[in-house]
Amino acid sequence: MVGKLARWLRLTGADVLYNASWDDRELLAIARRGGRVLLTRDVPLASGSGEPRRLLVESDDFREQLVQVVTACGLDPWKGLFTRCMDCNSSLRPALREEARQKVPPYVFSTQDGFKWCPQCDKMLWHGTHSHEILTLFSELFRASEVEGRLGGSRSGSETRT
Repeated sequence: MVGKLARWLRLTGADVLYNASWDDRELLAIARRGGRVLLTRDVPLASGSGEPRRLLVESDDFREQLVQVVTACGLDPWKGLFTRCMDCNSSLRPALREEARQKVPPYVFSTQDGFKWCPQCDKMLWHGTHSHEILTLFSELFRASEVEGRLGGSRSGSETRT
């Protein structure tokens, strides 16, 4: 129920585990073992008592969900921006340009200076137009006063567990 939210939280650098096939017992056990906050849209699951801490995600809209969770968990949405893989949650590593050459389209290679690599997915990532759209959305949601310069590494154009 919160898969899209999980991906967006990972963008902030938050360590977020998500698997749609996990049942309530598994979710509770994983959250308890890892000292994590359990995020859910399931009212009965959220209303349980004891460990782990649970947060009922109130909205259907991922933007409102993101603001709710960032606020409730005291996250800094800018601190770890673009440091985790949105797909698998692994920490991204800086990649040398030559490492990226065979993994990115030629145009991207010729226009970008900075690349990051996901060791789990073996994906090469860079700051393209999608990054600027994300920064714009974050600046609207989190009222960042200074968006310019946050990307770095482009010629054109932290860790919290939940």
